[in-house]
Amino acid sequence: MNATLLSKCHMSIGLNRIGLASTILVVISASSLWAQTSEIDSLKRLVAKQSGTKKIDALNTLAFRQLLVDFKLANQSIQEALRLARKENYTKGLAESNIYSGICESLRGDKQQALYLLKTGLAQAKMVGIYGTEGYALTEIGNISRDSSQYDSAEYWYDRSYQILKDSLNPLHLSVLYRNYARLYSLTAKPLLEFQYLMKSYSIRQKLPDKFLRTDILVLLSQWYLKQSNFKFAKFYIKLIGKLDVWESLPEIKKELQYQRATILFHEANFLEGLQLLNGVNEFYLKAGDSASYAKVTIDIADMLNELGNYELSLKKCYEALRICRQNNFRNEEVKIHFIMAWNYYGTMQTNLAKEAIEKALSDALKYGLKVEEAGAHNLLGILLTADKKYKEALLHFENGLSIRTKLKDLKGVVNILYQMGDTYKAMGKYEEAITRLTRCIVLCDSLNEKISIIRVYTQASSVYSEMKDLKKAEFFLSKADEALALNEVISTRTGKGFKMNIYETRRNILLRQGRLKEALQYTLNYEHLKDSLEGTSISDRILSLQASFEIDQRINEIKLLTKKQQVQQDQITIQKNTIRLQQFVLIAIIIGFILLAFLAYLSYTYYRKRHKLNQILKERNEEIQAQAEELNEANTSLLKLNNEHIEKQEEVQAQAEEFVEANQSLTLTNMELAEKSEEFAAQLEELTDSNALISSLKESLESKVTERTQELDQAYKELDTFFYRSSHDFRRPITTFMGLAEVAKITVKDANALDLFDKVKETAVNLDRMLIKLQSISDVGAEQFVIKSISMQAVLEDACHVYHQEILDANIKVQVKSSGSHDLVCYPAFLKIIVENLLENSIRFRNIVTPQIMLETSEVDEGMQLVVRDNGIGIEEIYSDRVFEMFFRGSEHSKGNGLGLYIVKKAVEKMKGNISFKSIHSQETTVTVWLPLRLA
Repeated sequence: MNATLLSKCHMSIGLNRIGLASTILVVISASSLWAQTSEIDSLKRLVAKQSGTKKIDALNTLAFRQLLVDFKLANQSIQEALRLARKENYTKGLAESNIYSGICESLRGDKQQALYLLKTGLAQAKMVGIYGTEGYALTEIGNISRDSSQYDSAEYWYDRSYQILKDSLNPLHLSVLYRNYARLYSLTAKPLLEFQYLMKSYSIRQKLPDKFLRTDILVLLSQWYLKQSNFKFAKFYIKLIGKLDVWESLPEIKKELQYQRATILFHEANFLEGLQLLNGVNEFYLKAGDSASYAKVTIDIADMLNELGNYELSLKKCYEALRICRQNNFRNEEVKIHFIMAWNYYGTMQTNLAKEAIEKALSDALKYGLKVEEAGAHNLLGILLTADKKYKEALLHFENGLSIRTKLKDLKGVVNILYQMGDTYKAMGKYEEAITRLTRCIVLCDSLNEKISIIRVYTQASSVYSEMKDLKKAEFFLSKADEALALNEVISTRTGKGFKMNIYETRRNILLRQGRLKEALQYTLNYEHLKDSLEGTSISDRILSLQASFEIDQRINEIKLLTKKQQVQQDQITIQKNTIRLQQFVLIAIIIGFILLAFLAYLSYTYYRKRHKLNQILKERNEEIQAQAEELNEANTSLLKLNNEHIEKQEEVQAQAEEFVEANQSLTLTNMELAEKSEEFAAQLEELTDSNALISSLKESLESKVTERTQELDQAYKELDTFFYRSSHDFRRPITTFMGLAEVAKITVKDANALDLFDKVKETAVNLDRMLIKLQSISDVGAEQFVIKSISMQAVLEDACHVYHQEILDANIKVQVKSSGSHDLVCYPAFLKIIVENLLENSIRFRNIVTPQIMLETSEVDEGMQLVVRDNGIGIEEIYSDRVFEMFFRGSEHSKGNGLGLYIVKKAVEKMKGNISFKSIHSQETTVTVWLPLRLA
C-alpha cells in the first residue's frame, strides 16, 4: 500500500458532491414536492380568478413553484407579474419578481444580469420591509459569489443575510442560509464549522412539516461523516432518510442516495456493488441530458477506478469527463480531472506525464483562485519530486501548500502535508526533522479525532525511530499504531490491510535490528501472505471493474443508437406530416374548384331561365300586337315607348351575355392553374419517393454498422479468452518448476529451517497451480463448443479420489462411494470431471478436523443422474448460503480458498443443462446435490 495514498484521500478535492441539484431545491415552502403538479394547477386557477395586487402575489407564488420544475416556464409568470406590478406601482410585487427573475438568469448562466436583478429586488424588499425576501436575496447573491470561488465575498453576503433573518419569523429562509454557510465551509476545508451549520439547519427543518427539507440536510450530514471516515454515522443518516419514505417521489433524490450509498460501499472496499450503483446513476444523467451531473459522476468513477489500481480504465473515464467539461466550461471539475490523471500516471510510473498533469492543475487553480486545489497541487508535486529524489524542490512545494492550508485553517490538510514532509526528511536521512513534523501530526490528529491518519503517522514515527536505532520508542509507536488499527472499523477493508502490511514491515525491520531473525522471518511471511491476498483482491477488483465498465459502455452505446433511431423515426414522421399537409392543401384546392364550377353552373342556369322567360314574354307580346293591330296603330306612341324599353332590355341581355363569356374565360384560366398545380404535386411526390429511398438506404447502412460492431466485440472477447487460457498455461510452467525444485530441495538441503521454507514454497505453488487450473476451468466452461461422449460416472469418481489421494491419506479422511443404477452418462466429460473434482476438493479443504468423513453417492432420478456429495466439515453460516455460487466468494476471513470452486461447478452444471443445490449446517455438515441428464443432446 503506497504511503502517498494518504495525500490522495485529502486531495480528492470536492469529488463527493454536496447537496442536491441546486439551491432552489431546498428553498421550498411547507407544501410537499410530490404534490407539485397539482399545486401549480391550483395556483394557475387562483391567478385567473384574482385581480390587482392579489393577482401579482399569486403570479409570484406560481413562478416560485415553477422554478422547481422549469425556469423557462417560470419566467413567463415572472414577466407578467413585473408588468402588472409596474402598472399598479406595487413595490412588494416588484421586489419578489426581480429576485425570482435574478434566479432565472443565474440558472441560465448570466451571473452579471442575475446580480443586477437580485440587488434591485433587494433594495425594493428593504424599502417595504419584507425581511424574509430581503434575507433570501442576500443569500442568493452570496451563492453567486461562492460559485465563482469568491469565498470572502460570499461570507460577507451571508453575514448580512444572517443579521436580517436571525430575529425574523422566517425559519425556512434561515435554514437555507445555514445550509449555504455549510457549503461554503466545505469548499474552504473547515469541517467543524461545516458540521455546526448543517446541524443548525437540521434543527430548524426538523420542526417544519416538509420531509424533503430534512432529506436534503440528512444527505449532507451523511456525506460529512463519510469524509471523516465514520461509516457508521454515514449509514445511520441514510437509514433516517429511508424512514422518511420520500426518496421514491423524485428520481433526482433517488439517484443522489444511490450515489451516497456507492461512495460508502467504495470506502468499505465493496467495489463491484459500488461501481454498479454509480453506473446506474451515470446512465440516468446521460438519458436526462444533465451534462453537469454526468461529468461529476464520471469523475468520481475515474477516481474510484484509480483507487482500484485500474489506471487504464480510470484514464479513459478522465478523458471522457474532460471532453464534457471543456464543452460546457466546467472549470473546477476540469482541475479535479487533472488531479486524477496525475495519480493514474504516477501509479503507472509515468512520472513526466504525472508532473505535466499536476502542473496544469496548479496553473488552472492559480488562474481561477482555487486555493484548496492550489494547496493540493503543491502537495502532489512534492510527492512526485520526492520520488525523483529532488528533495529540496519537494520541500519548497510542501511549504507552499502548508502555508495555504494554514491560512485556510484546513487542519486535516496540514496533517497530510506534515506527514509528507516527514517522509521526505526521512528519505534525506534527516530523522530529527522528520520526527518534528510527525510529532505535530500526532498532536493535530488527537485534536481532530483523526482515527485513520493517526495509524499511518504512528507507523511512520516507529519507522523513523527504527532508522535512528531508538528501538524502544520504535516499539512504543508501533504498538500504538497496532492498537489504533484494531479499534478502527477500516481494519477489514483494503485500506486496513494496507496499514497492517506497513506495521508488519516496520515490525520486521525492528526485529532484524534486534537480531531476532526467526521472529523477523515470521513477520516477513505474514507480510508476503497479506501482500499476496491484497494483490489477488486487486486483480479480482480490476476484473470486476473492467466488466462493469464494459457493461456501462455497452449501455451508453445502446442509448446513443436508440437516440439515433428515434431521430430517424422523428424525421420520417415529419416527412409524413408534411406529405399529409400537402395532400390536405391539394384536396382543399380541388374542393374550392368544384365549388367555383358549381357556382358558375348556377349562374348559367339562372341566365338561361331568365332568357327563356323573356322569350316567352316577347312571344306573348307579339301575339297581342298581332291581335290588336288596330290598337297598335292607335297607340303608336305607346308602342314606340315599349320598343325602346325592349331595346334597353336587349342591351342588358347582351351585357349579361358578355359577362358570361368573361366568366367562362376566368374558369378556363382557373382550370389551367389547377393543371399546373397537379404537375407540381406530381414532381414533389417524386422527390418524396426519392427521399424515402435515401432514408431506407441509410437505415440499411446503420444496421450493417451495428452488425459489424457486434462482430468486432465477439472477436475481441474470443481473443481475450484465448489470451487468458494461454497465459494460465504459461504461468503453470514456472509453478511446476517451483514444485519440482521444492522436491529436489528435500533431498539436497539438510537445514531444517530451509526445508520448512521450501515446504511453504511448495504449498504456495500448489495452491497457485490449483487456482490457475480453476481459472482454466472458467475458460473451458465458457467455450461455445465441446465434444459430447459417453463416460462412466464410476470412473470419474475413482479418478477424482485418485487425484486427491495424498490429501485424503494425510488428513485421514474416510471416503465412501455409493452407486446405484446406470453408471454411464452421454455428456461433456471435461465438465463432469470439473464438477466432481471441485466438489471433492471443497469437502477435503473444509473437512472436520477430528473425524473427517466424505460421502459420494450417485443414483438415477427423473431420467438423470443425481450426484450427492456430503461431508461433516465446518459448513457455512445460513446467511451466506445464497452467495456460495458467486465468483470469489469466501465464507469467512479465515478461508484459504479462492472463492472459485462452486462458481465453476455451477457454470459447468448449467452448461450440461443440469441443476445444483447447496445445503449446510454450520459446524456440522454440508450437502451439495447435482442432477444431470443421462443424455445431453
